[in-house]
Amino acid sequence: MRLEVSDLDVSTRQIAISGSMDDPTVRRFKASFQRAVRRVDSDIVLEMSAVSFVGAAGIYLLLATRTALAEHGRSLVAFGCKPDIADLIRLVVPKSLLPVFATRRDALRFVAAQRLRLTDAPEASIAADRTRPVDPPVVPAEDRGSTRARCVAAA
Repeated sequence: MRLEVSDLDVSTRQIAISGSMDDPTVRRFKASFQRAVRRVDSDIVLEMSAVSFVGAAGIYLLLATRTALAEHGRSLVAFGCKPDIADLIRLVVPKSLLPVFATRRDALRFVAAQRLRLTDAPEASIAADRTRPVDPPVVPAEDRGSTRARCVAAA
């Protein structure tokens, strides 16, 4: 995994990722990636056209980054993914958490619209909180394996 960081303007940073986002690679590059997104006054646009694989560790890194940015009212979007990687991200991550676009232009338009929406909202931090991932329900030990547990897990 390689990272190329460039500031598109004062409030948008593009990070081009290349290579595989598997567990060993993500562990090696996690600190570098976090340094690249640390600037909390910037939205992050990920250029992922050269990403060949995204595993669970890669998805986790993207979601953790998105959550950290949302706490400061900032966005994380991806663009240029190969079709199978875009499909995977869309399958396991709700669009509200990590939108994936075909082009950089579409991604930047989305980021600009998000900025306008947050600056118009009187309670921007509350709006960001509403898009945080929700933990799955916890099933009490005595109900595990029962019909009730399957219904709670499906909810």
